[in-house]
Amino acid sequence: MSAQADIVQEARSNLRRILVSMVVIGFAAAAAASTFATFSAQTTNPATIANATVTMTNVVGTNLGGIDCTTGVSDTTCKALFTANNTDSAAVLGAGQTNLKPGDATPATNSVVITYTGSLPTTKFRLFASSYQSKGGASSALCTAVASGAGSPGTQLQFQVKQGATIIYPTLGSGFGTLDEFGTTYTSVNASLALKGGTSGSGSADVWNTSNSSTFTVNVKLASVDNTYQGCQSTATFAWYAEQ
Repeated sequence: MSAQADIVQEARSNLRRILVSMVVIGFAAAAAASTFATFSAQTTNPATIANATVTMTNVVGTNLGGIDCTTGVSDTTCKALFTANNTDSAAVLGAGQTNLKPGDATPATNSVVITYTGSLPTTKFRLFASSYQSKGGASSALCTAVASGAGSPGTQLQFQVKQGATIIYPTLGSGFGTLDEFGTTYTSVNASLALKGGTSGSGSADVWNTSNSSTFTVNVKLASVDNTYQGCQSTATFAWYAEQ
């Protein structure tokens, strides 16, 4: 056989080997693919996990400035309940405006509607006074009464709180106490006045459910006092507290 024929024969042999190799590789690939083929099934369950809320609205009867808490909030200072208006002797005072005169039988008054909007029933629903000052820093120089304790301005302010038509302070259910008694007795969550839930206090003390609501009316008037109390101002922040 000539050299040329040998070359042709060798080329043909090489080609056959390549083709056989490709077939083997193809079978291997097919086998590998078939190894990972499988039947499957899947089901799913969407889930939304929600934390509970403890919130309330706080709507003051007469707008004296501040935030109108008409949507459920958890920690907000809402509108003022009372404000001083003793700069104009001819002014006709509206609800919540104070320019008290000694012995006046008609109290200054304002109201606040508290509605519980939380998603959990409460185990505490309380009222207390924070930052109480019997003689506030804005008192006139004419106010010479002592700053605190017996004889201080807050002791001369007759004070009453109603839930609906029921007097809840004084706790005896009639008449007036004093702002000083309230402000020094009910000072924090742990020393506070328990409020009944339901509609206008028809439920149990401390237990408020979603949409329970009450109108609270606060009345204050000045006892028959002398010039020692001219221009005095007393201050307090009334806190409505709910806890699940």
